[in-house]
Amino acid sequence: MLSRRAFLATGGLLVVAFRLGRRAMAQSVPNADRFLGKPLAPDVVDSYLAVHADGSVTIFVGKVDIGTGGRIAMRQIVGEELDVPPERIAMIEGDTALTPNQGATAGSYGIARGGAQIRQAAATARQVLVTQAARRLGKPAGDLEVADGVVRTKDASASVSYGDLVGDRAFGVKVDPKAPLKSHEHFRFIGKSLRRPDIPSKVTGLHRYVHDLVLPGMLHARVIRPPAHGATLVNVDETSIGSIAGARVVRIQSFLAVVAEREWDAVRAARTLQATWTPGTGLPDAATLFDSMRAGPVVRDQEIAKKGDLSALSAPPPGITRTLTAQYRWPIQTHGSIGPSCGVAHVRADRATIWSSSQNTHGFQATAARFLGLEKDRVRVIYMDGSGSYGPNGEDDAAAEAALLSKALGRPVRVQWSRQEEHGLDPKGPAQLLELRAVVDAENEVMVWETQAWLPIATANLPNIPLLSLDAAGLPQTPGRSTGLIYQNIDPPYTMPNVNAVVHWIPDAPLRTSAIRAPGKIAN
Repeated sequence: MLSRRAFLATGGLLVVAFRLGRRAMAQSVPNADRFLGKPLAPDVVDSYLAVHADGSVTIFVGKVDIGTGGRIAMRQIVGEELDVPPERIAMIEGDTALTPNQGATAGSYGIARGGAQIRQAAATARQVLVTQAARRLGKPAGDLEVADGVVRTKDASASVSYGDLVGDRAFGVKVDPKAPLKSHEHFRFIGKSLRRPDIPSKVTGLHRYVHDLVLPGMLHARVIRPPAHGATLVNVDETSIGSIAGARVVRIQSFLAVVAEREWDAVRAARTLQATWTPGTGLPDAATLFDSMRAGPVVRDQEIAKKGDLSALSAPPPGITRTLTAQYRWPIQTHGSIGPSCGVAHVRADRATIWSSSQNTHGFQATAARFLGLEKDRVRVIYMDGSGSYGPNGEDDAAAEAALLSKALGRPVRVQWSRQEEHGLDPKGPAQLLELRAVVDAENEVMVWETQAWLPIATANLPNIPLLSLDAAGLPQTPGRSTGLIYQNIDPPYTMPNVNAVVHWIPDAPLRTSAIRAPGKIAN
């Protein structure tokens, strides 16, 4: 067998060429700050899109593309309603200073809700453009049609472009919920598999992630983690890193970090720094975790489904039935993102800018404003790609840590998590204990089905998953748990006449929790 080394030594040269897409399809938009001061209200057309003098379009989307193809899908949606080819549409996403707050990118609502909002805005814009063209051309609006950013008479005797009508000027109207949407019979772009704008740069290594962001005067940081869950900081020997030139220690109560001009010096300092911690509470015993969940205590029981005759559960008819039982133990899960989280922040006395791969930049903006002591409109959170995750990973934590350190030092700071931190400290999918029972008849038809689940209860109205750095630094935040809808599918999606499905909500979870891919549906 030919080894790889031998192949490389003797083989020829293989060249694979890629043709990169248009600049307008890139993740970032050049000179995006020219749009600062634009409307952001979710009911205003100008919050969602701008038409330029050359007929190109920029769209402003509060939802972000976390690897699911939102960048091409949003262009298809807007391009369809405006009759502008997607390659002529640039997209700015998840920038709190430029995009409307459309909520977190989660729950499969990026297109279902975010796309629907921007579609209606584009339909309203089209309606305005046709009305303006009718006045300009002296023709009834019903005699006009739109094609490739041009409004023209149906006999093509007269036309006017979008750029001539409103180029770089505001529409100045609210979104009309009754503006007619294009019928699917006339779709040109939706329903087609178009090239995703991010793929060429990703496969060629040219894509710019938040990890790649470098700011003038930026410091590199590493956060020192406690050696045990629940441990607090007792003492730090700052002299232990004295041999590493330029390395500094930052301590805010139990939040401990090192910073340096060079990233490798920050890594060395993090490995070298001597600190003393309390013993902490440690990790839960995996061998007894589910038994303790089963034993309670229970906050409350919730009936998810109860229908039909359930008597066979307690007294199965003899001779014609049998009872099947099973217990399923769904352990604590990590999101396991392939790329450890990163965040960059530049905090000044009166304002802050934070770069993050957060799935909820507007939500994080409000959180950051609180812990930085700034008004919300003085905090700008800019989305940049990071590692994908179905549910929050360490992205918000890394951004918050960078912001705290930047505030303390007065310089831009980049925080990079390690693989150990990402797997060990990201919010976890919570443990689930499920007990199933079914009474089946002689034909193996299910007569009665029962599901009992023991799950950690979520805290209502939690603004975000509690951040590690805020707890460590003694800064206030809303406590609680975010577990996602982990009771989903407790009521089985099958047609059965008699069903009992109940959740026993337990009061706590041993580790910080969050929603993880289709919460509840995997286990159930």
